[in-house]
Amino acid sequence: MRFVAAVTFAARHLFPVTPQSRELRADREDLSHLLADLASRLPDDIVAELAIPSYRHRNPLMRFLVWERLACALEWLDRLPEPPRVVLDFGCGLGPLFRSFVRRGFHVIACDLHTDVARAGARWAGIENIDVVDAASGLGSLPDECVDAALALEVLEHVEDVSALGSNFGRVLAPGGRLLCSLPTENLLYRAGRRLAGFSGHYHVRRSADIISALAKNLATRRVARLYPALPLYDFFECLRREAG
Repeated sequence: MRFVAAVTFAARHLFPVTPQSRELRADREDLSHLLADLASRLPDDIVAELAIPSYRHRNPLMRFLVWERLACALEWLDRLPEPPRVVLDFGCGLGPLFRSFVRRGFHVIACDLHTDVARAGARWAGIENIDVVDAASGLGSLPDECVDAALALEVLEHVEDVSALGSNFGRVLAPGGRLLCSLPTENLLYRAGRRLAGFSGHYHVRRSADIISALAKNLATRRVARLYPALPLYDFFECLRREAG
């Protein structure tokens, strides 16, 4: 049954046929103007950190994979047992999902090291119901149990102290709250894709298995999807708040 579910999931995302894929495709042209503006005025290292080269890559396959990963995250949100009221986008960058959040009526907490970029993304999305948090201070400024769902997409591999962050995720998630994180597979295929995307050298400070082990100290974790089982590039893990007792 799990094999059939995995194959079905992969087949749906082999081509942009899901409603979430079509939704994001409609936003991409507008977002390209913001991407071009940021690429022209930010330092190269910050442009790379925000993954702007991947969103604008000349290779259509690279662009497709980046956007389809976002579509998978959006699909996860749409399938939650209860629609979330408050969504935390940890490591949001310029917020390519912000417009999708607006459509769903979410209150958004955007957390990133580059808060000015997150605010630019909020203006692009026309989103007013948003709180912007500086990731340099972690999640310590957020009150307990204030988040119904959280996303951490391709960001935890860059975090030094994942255990402390996992503890904070467990604190800010409301009862029944969930975190979805996508992590690189760190295999030969993924490294080849990184080179194709123009990235080189040391980039990640944590491996996927170490991240999940650190998160599991405070959250119940399980892998819920792999974008394409035959092409192991992105793994998706759902992490649930542990309830007392």
